[in-house]
Amino acid sequence: MEQVAIGVGVTLVCILVSGLGFWLAEVFFTHQREWLRRPPHSFKLFLVVTGAGGLVLGIVLAGVAIWGGILLWLRVFPDFWTAFYFALCSYTTVGYGDVLPPGHWRLLGAMAAANGFINIGLLTTLLIEGLQHVRAGYHRTVYGEELDG
Repeated sequence: MEQVAIGVGVTLVCILVSGLGFWLAEVFFTHQREWLRRPPHSFKLFLVVTGAGGLVLGIVLAGVAIWGGILLWLRVFPDFWTAFYFALCSYTTVGYGDVLPPGHWRLLGAMAAANGFINIGLLTTLLIEGLQHVRAGYHRTVYGEELDG
């Protein structure tokens, strides 16, 4: 039960970090909505994909670092980089299996995987939202009408 409580707590912290990232992206998209919708669109599409992708990568790495730090704090692994590597493999659901926690801590790996699965799904919506803003402007420019949605 201890591992579940720790896993839920760490997952909630990681979701809060994701929420902060979503908020920052929403502030950007809200303030730059008209600029994103005006031509030219090609370079803006590049900027949105690069910026949103960088934000997503930063949020994922922050989540992995949080998990790595907790695993180190719990003394599941002897050093941060081993803990970070295990957390990254679990969080991204790669699960190589070359580094394993002691048997009594294994449930935390599954909790990190569930956390990663949830966050990566949520973060995909961030990328889609950014692309939607540019796509709506492109559609308005090319077809002279607003895109539904």
